Amino acid sequence: GQTALMWAAGEGHADVIRSLLAAGAELHARSHGPTAADAASGTGTYTRRVRRMDEFTAFLFAVRAGRPEAVDALLAAGADVNETAPDGTSALVIAAANAHWELAAFLLDAGADPNAAGQGWPALHQVVRTRNLNIGFFPHPEPTGTLSSMEFARLLLERGADVNARITEPIVDGFRGFWTQQGATPILVAAKGADAAMMRLLAEYGADASLANERGTTPLMAASGVEMFNPNEDSGTNPEALAALEVALELGGDVNAANNDGDTPMHGAAWRGANDIVLRLVAEGAELHVQNNNGYTPLQIANGEEEGRVANINIRPWTVALLQDLLKERGLPWELQRGQERFAFENNEIDTRSPEEIMREYLQQQGLGPTEIEAALAAQRGDR
Repeated sequence: GQTALMWAAGEGHADVIRSLLAAGAELHARSHGPTAADAASGTGTYTRRVRRMDEFTAFLFAVRAGRPEAVDALLAAGADVNETAPDGTSALVIAAANAHWELAAFLLDAGADPNAAGQGWPALHQVVRTRNLNIGFFPHPEPTGTLSSMEFARLLLERGADVNARITEPIVDGFRGFWTQQGATPILVAAKGADAAMMRLLAEYGADASLANERGTTPLMAASGVEMFNPNEDSGTNPEALAALEVALELGGDVNAANNDGDTPMHGAAWRGANDIVLRLVAEGAELHVQNNNGYTPLQIANGEEEGRVANINIRPWTVALLQDLLKERGLPWELQRGQERFAFENNEIDTRSPEEIMREYLQQQGLGPTEIEAALAAQRGDR
């Protein structure tokens, strides 16, 4: 269902494009993919992915393939720089989705609307998401050109991209992403991806870190692990998440806020199995024994007890141990509903240090002096 012009555009043959147009090729023609009838007759592959690629113009093929010379030739012939796919996805978003940062900058220079979001999200969200794709669903694209994603994001912001725009339709990247995306701002998407550098850039341009998505999840909650489908899949490593959490804290995030499900940052940290995040939240005054709307505490979540969790897979024994010690130290309920013992797996050692020893080391790593450390530990013990 593709014309010769579309093939030339996708392959980047600018001279062929000009020759075809001079010979009467239709600039605005759109491709057509297999139909349901084709699938029934065995003559085509009718998949969701094919439907998403259907009805592209030569210009959109050139953009998706990252062919700047072809794009330039098509624009010179009258292609619309703000042309969209049938679902409303702009050429600029298509370029960003494929990591063609230099080409995307060229489109901006040619007049592309930085806030076009016909399919549900603008280019700024797409840049953030492309930097941290759901690796359980799509592979990362290979960047082209000499411009980096951060440089292009800054350019977008300089050209008027709305730093607090919200997603109205989830980015298509698998079920996992749907949990946080509705109503999410760029900084919330960056926090979910544990992208501290992007969060700082967005904050520099006025991103509001208090804005939550439609489920009430804030950037601080997302960085902690709230609404994350699976650790280390599309939400960064725990050290990266800790760095993102630090940014969210600097921007005034509330460590005891709860989303519509009653999950707090501590619930997220327990689900992540991120002991450093647990300790950082505790240092900021986060509550340890708090139930979400399903009645589960962070300890129970770390122990794999919440409904919908796969118990034998989602136990975080190292976090169970830490939370139990922190709870006992404060005189709070610490016993497990499903077994009193701490869970441990082969080749997985549980840290046997006391919470105060762990906290002391953490504060030392953060550069605090002896006096500051003792004051922080005294505050945690409740000394006055």
